[in-house]
Amino acid sequence: MPIVLISESLLQRSTIVDGRILRDRVLCGFCVRMNARKRTFKVATSVAGKQFRLILGYWPLLSVVEARAMALEVLRECRAGRTPSKAVPAALPTLREAYADYCLAKKIKASSQKRYDSFFRTHFGDWLDRSVGDMAHGAFRERCHEFAQTKGAALVELGRGVVGALVKYVNAVHGLALVSPFVQLAAAGLLPEHSKPRARVLQESELPAWKVAVDQLGERQRDFLMLTLYTGLRRNEVRDRLQQTGWHQPLRSKAAIIVEAESARKGSPRESARSTI
Repeated sequence: MPIVLISESLLQRSTIVDGRILRDRVLCGFCVRMNARKRTFKVATSVAGKQFRLILGYWPLLSVVEARAMALEVLRECRAGRTPSKAVPAALPTLREAYADYCLAKKIKASSQKRYDSFFRTHFGDWLDRSVGDMAHGAFRERCHEFAQTKGAALVELGRGVVGALVKYVNAVHGLALVSPFVQLAAAGLLPEHSKPRARVLQESELPAWKVAVDQLGERQRDFLMLTLYTGLRRNEVRDRLQQTGWHQPLRSKAAIIVEAESARKGSPRESARSTI
């Protein structure tokens, strides 16, 4: 067995594909088998005079640093005369798989999931098929740092929340101890200031100008905004009611729209009001 310094660069550039086993020059007993389709980290030593072999994992899902650290713990047990368990740790899911599981477990709404999917595809697309364990590597922290320095405050806040929630979920489910890079960036003062919310309340003095502008729109857009103004419904609620009446026709030519509103203040019974538009 050739004795070399097992490193990331060696595994990346090596052309050995005949199943040869390379032994590590630094840690005796730590080795890697070089097959055509994968690189397998192993421990090859003896315990109480008997040969002992243990598969640690596969590169690049497991980095050289992580594999060497695992091998060190196994070899310490062997040197003490104890036979380590040969149970192979379960493979960690990819970022894509972990995120899908998170959305299912937390019952994320379809609209929110669509937004988060777009975020990951656009800004972390090359990480989606990598193991969640790779989120502990410096490369992922560098990507988050670059993202935080080049994107707007609102988008950075979205990324901070989504990545942080996913890290907490992965830690709880898979027993990891990952730390969100955004937490570290915030502690170092490397995140932009929180985005300020836009003014969303239309003042009474602005209503005449708003009405003039709305009257210049098409019927569908005008009906949408006027129904929102008169009822106080949310946008998706207005959309649903307009679709029920026939979105392609003017609102005034259709049957009446029934709007039910409920109010439940503290200390008062729930009241229901029904209006016809």
